[in-house]
Amino acid sequence: MGIISSSSPEVAGLKGLHLYHFALSNCSQKVRFCLEEKGLPWTSHVVDLGKHEQATPEYVAINPKAVVPTLVHDGVVVTESSDIIDYLDKHFPAPALRPTDPAELERLYRSLAMWDDLQISLKTLSHHLLFKQRADTVRPHMAQFESVIKHNDELLEFLREYTSEKGLSSQRVERATSSVDHALSELNNRLADHKWLAGDSFSIADIAWSIDVHRFQLMKFPMDQYPAMLEWYHRVESRPAFKKMVVDYEIQVLKSFTG
Repeated sequence: MGIISSSSPEVAGLKGLHLYHFALSNCSQKVRFCLEEKGLPWTSHVVDLGKHEQATPEYVAINPKAVVPTLVHDGVVVTESSDIIDYLDKHFPAPALRPTDPAELERLYRSLAMWDDLQISLKTLSHHLLFKQRADTVRPHMAQFESVIKHNDELLEFLREYTSEKGLSSQRVERATSSVDHALSELNNRLADHKWLAGDSFSIADIAWSIDVHRFQLMKFPMDQYPAMLEWYHRVESRPAFKKMVVDYEIQVLKSFTG
């Protein structure tokens, strides 16, 4: 569970739910979607990734990994988006977004773990296919990233390669593509004879994976070979909470951020 003790006195006294997030961050989209599905009021704190605000000392004091989102609930800091939506569903159980059957609950957690494992591949393909021009804007800030990011070696390794003269290697892109194909095949197999990813009802597993499928569509990743998954995705994207917390938010910044 990504519950941490923040060194920032500003968050220790916060009451209620506060979310530090960015409109186009898929991990932020996932948490906003969950908050809306559960009907929870929350206070927004935008961390502008376009301006590299995630690497400021002030934000790193809240989240040492220098990533979004971060949830603060009555002064308790929760990081990692899968941990955040699990935390929200446990602490605010109505409406429930998890199955009651133990085997299906185990399936839900396996699904979230698979989601977490895929994120470096999604980041790779997002930057390779969707954010092609962003390296030039990130490169001048690498010294800042190197100085403040002390607890996220994977992110630093990615940024070093992304901003290098050669950019992301073909090997990294090929590994990412293979990983995504494998994950989408698993989703399609499950959804060929089930309406939802875990149990008989919509759950936080569906929240998580619908966000990534949405991103793959934005980057025009080929998905026609996964018809059951696409049918499921279209059901999820029709939910009012998805439109409000994913689509409407990203429209505000997508054009300028993809440049």
